[in-house]
Amino acid sequence: MTTARKQLVDPTTSGVYHCISRCVRRAYLCGENWSHRKDAIKQRLMVLTDAFAIDVGGYAILDNHFHTVLRTHPERVSTWTPHEVAERWSRIFPKSIVRWAREHLSFRAADPGERAACRRLNLTAAVNIVATDEIRIATLRERLSSLSWFMKCLKEWIACVANREDGCRGHFFEARFKSLRVLGSLALLSTLIYVDLNVVRALKASTPESSDYTSAQDRIHVREIHETRLGLRRRASKQATDLQHRMMRATKRTSLVATRGQGESTPEDNIWLAPIDATRHVDGLLDMDLDGYLTLLDASGRLVRRGNQGVIAAEVPPILARLQVEADQWGDAVAAAGELIGTVIGGSRQDREAEAQRRGNQWVSGARMPRQKR
Repeated sequence: MTTARKQLVDPTTSGVYHCISRCVRRAYLCGENWSHRKDAIKQRLMVLTDAFAIDVGGYAILDNHFHTVLRTHPERVSTWTPHEVAERWSRIFPKSIVRWAREHLSFRAADPGERAACRRLNLTAAVNIVATDEIRIATLRERLSSLSWFMKCLKEWIACVANREDGCRGHFFEARFKSLRVLGSLALLSTLIYVDLNVVRALKASTPESSDYTSAQDRIHVREIHETRLGLRRRASKQATDLQHRMMRATKRTSLVATRGQGESTPEDNIWLAPIDATRHVDGLLDMDLDGYLTLLDASGRLVRRGNQGVIAAEVPPILARLQVEADQWGDAVAAAGELIGTVIGGSRQDREAEAQRRGNQWVSGARMPRQKR
């Protein structure tokens, strides 16, 4: 028996959810000659995360389904002005904003000339008008932090694009997407690892960096760009220092004026995904840096599935020690995140009891993480 989404998702507090959506009949509607649709899904995710108060922590787009790890921020929406709320919604549904503004003005228009002016509204003027509608803005605030509306705006748009290409009508995705609430940092880490390795596990790629349309590939890419820029900056700094020393010797100066940098940057400063490193980013996901996460991701990818033997690389145990997890239990944690059963992933006994109480249930079902050390 399925559980109502309003029970699964708490609209008043921030939460992390692993969402899975499949193409109808699990057909390969994004594979072979239709692989460009994967790029459309990724681009749409980038548009939506820019407008919604929802972060994308991880994603993987395969031939017949996709995974997303989403974190809701309902508290963020309350800080937005009415104009910002209307403007953000206009990024997703510009025609709706214009239509609402016309309806708003037409209702108050006294003569035909004013009604004609309503039909000539541009988007900027429409946003300003909708921002004055308190009831409409209150509704949009709720939608802009809603997990269901985020997935609706993603799936509906992609379905329309695909149906136009195919010259047909009907569903592109299964009507209901599966969502599991992620409880605790260990469950979040193992879920992110599971999602980032999904393409590798499906034998569509051999390494995380070659896994197209995954958050792992995006993070590795921004890290490579950051390292390249850092190397260029260091060389430029060294050349400037050498030049300064030569000038000092030429003018017989005895003191050196130190140059002040612009502050240390991180690889994830400009990434569209939620950053991994919570110690250096307010909206970070985990208490580890990007290099630590990628090291663990690589080691996890080398582990074969449960039932066979796998080896955790020597550099990984210190990372797991911070999470109070034994190295030989890590494979079980990633496997548990991929079971996709019930409605929650992980969490301590207290976390699961609190979640059950919030829903008005006696218990919640879902995969458990290995017992952590005390």
